[in-house]
Amino acid sequence: MKKIYSVIKWGCLIGVLVFLVSSCKKAGKITTPSGLQYQFFEEKGGKKPKVGDIMKLHLSYRTMNDSVLYDSKVLGDSFLIELMQPLFAGGLEEGFALMGEGDSAAFVVSADSIFEKLFRTQLPPFMHKGDKMRFDVRLKQIINKAEFDKEQKEKNAAIEQNDRLQIENYLAQNSLPMAPVQPGFYFLTIKEGKGEHPKAGERVQIQYVGKLLTGEIFDSSSQMGKELGYIIGAPEVPNVWNIATANLKVGGIYRVILDTKNRKGLMGTNKLKNPGAVYYDVELTKIGQ
Repeated sequence: MKKIYSVIKWGCLIGVLVFLVSSCKKAGKITTPSGLQYQFFEEKGGKKPKVGDIMKLHLSYRTMNDSVLYDSKVLGDSFLIELMQPLFAGGLEEGFALMGEGDSAAFVVSADSIFEKLFRTQLPPFMHKGDKMRFDVRLKQIINKAEFDKEQKEKNAAIEQNDRLQIENYLAQNSLPMAPVQPGFYFLTIKEGKGEHPKAGERVQIQYVGKLLTGEIFDSSSQMGKELGYIIGAPEVPNVWNIATANLKVGGIYRVILDTKNRKGLMGTNKLKNPGAVYYDVELTKIGQ
């Protein structure tokens, strides 16, 4: 798998507090004037990140009772994170700025601030206001943002070109008369359904099979053991899927072909190790509750 890294922007509002502790020896647990608690386990003396730099790191976080909530190593991924200014006093960004390449450290931060300011959601029911969370971080590499943006642009352009050629070859080999709905997004009616098309805000149920262009199945509703239900236009539904669903009729079978960019967030694509075009054969089984 070519790892596709998600760049996570961590916030705004830097304080100078991070620099007030820079002269402290980082052995043992330290609390900064802003309230961030940290402890270094390895210090390699590498260069430190500046605001705007991209950091490649491994990251896990847990409750103070050692219940692990997330670990990037389990997923086999590294994070690519842009160092931003802290969202709140004692924020995780302050800790990142203390690290150098190759360092590993633990940071203890306010759980309610993390969920409200960073994750933008409510505390889970097993956590309470005033609780703390521990983040374990290893900073693997610091990348200049301009260089990173240039590299990503070139990489994405190469993926888009390869996807376009894949789709064109697939359509030609299978004699499919399809024009794109939009770049990288094709829609074909295999069997016409009956009745009206579903409208935005209506709940629908579908059966589907997701395949690579080679025909290999990577996901299906039968693997879940039930039909997939969702509301057209709901925020969690990718826009290309809303467009595709709006063209379905009950009982019809349709093929939706998508390139790497357009497949993002769709059923089963998180299982795919490589970029590349995919298609879904979809049957609309029900409109409404």
